[in-house]
Amino acid sequence: MSGLWKLYWLVVVATLGVYTAMLVWSLPVLTTAAAGLLPFDVRPAGYTPDQGRDFLSALFADGPKARDFYVSVQHRLDLVFPALVGISLAVPLIHLSRGWPWILRWLLAMMPWLGAGFDYAENAMVGGMLRALPMLPSDKIVTAASQMTVMKSGLITASSLVLLALLALAAVKKFREERGENEIHSGN
Repeated sequence: MSGLWKLYWLVVVATLGVYTAMLVWSLPVLTTAAAGLLPFDVRPAGYTPDQGRDFLSALFADGPKARDFYVSVQHRLDLVFPALVGISLAVPLIHLSRGWPWILRWLLAMMPWLGAGFDYAENAMVGGMLRALPMLPSDKIVTAASQMTVMKSGLITASSLVLLALLALAAVKKFREERGENEIHSGN
């Protein structure tokens, strides 16, 4: 395994580590602090202005402590996570599409990076809403943040599904090659 692939797998491990920290620590803390309402980060289908304001109100119900946790801990984790996901998905998409027209490879590689860009935009908008508490945001602001969440989720999901399809195709190709090689060696 080359040094670049070792570096890639290190990035994948870091991605999974940050994701695990969010999944088992920061996001449950925020959910509990908001009386069971899910944070913006884990609403892939988005949220209405009322749902967004309900979450923010619940989060700030006992003062700024939970809000400060979101702005500091969750957003620090989410500062590196989109880039790690972008790398973790783009590299194998490029690798598995070798031999394809460059425009298709470029489009495949751009999907996770666009998703990461929408994630960063979502984080900036959510950060603004959090810092403005106890003042609640307008419909326009919540709707824009929700659209960033939906775009992020859609692009990362699409990238992941394409990667799974390419991995399945590569596995079938390898299986057929090995099967054909075994038939040649067995005299069939």
